[in-house]
Amino acid sequence: IWGLEISAYDLLAEYEQEMESAKHLQESQSINSNYLGKYTILRCEKYLNVDKWRIHYQNAIGFWRNQRLENPDDLLALSYEIRCLIDIEEYEEATKKIAKLPSQNRKFFEDLIKQEKGEA
Repeated sequence: IWGLEISAYDLLAEYEQEMESAKHLQESQSINSNYLGKYTILRCEKYLNVDKWRIHYQNAIGFWRNQRLENPDDLLALSYEIRCLIDIEEYEEATKKIAKLPSQNRKFFEDLIKQEKGEA
């Protein structure tokens, strides 16, 4: 249910409420939910221009990098790392990471970079 709330709050641009819902996901034992909660909080902080949001992104990138060191096959962690790099406009680094994804997953992130750069 928290995922549905996050989607609804995102559509309404109610980022404070979205962050509250994301905190519940972040506490989840499910890796998918935990990662989604972490990322959603970061994104909301960016949209709200919360103090030190860039530092929080850098810390999260380190977190997901460490997750991949523990489990090199953790494509979910790699995906969130890439998404964070795109969010902070580190497109070159994101592109390097995209190359590590299976070919069928690359286009989404390549298109996202183009969109963020205004090339789409």
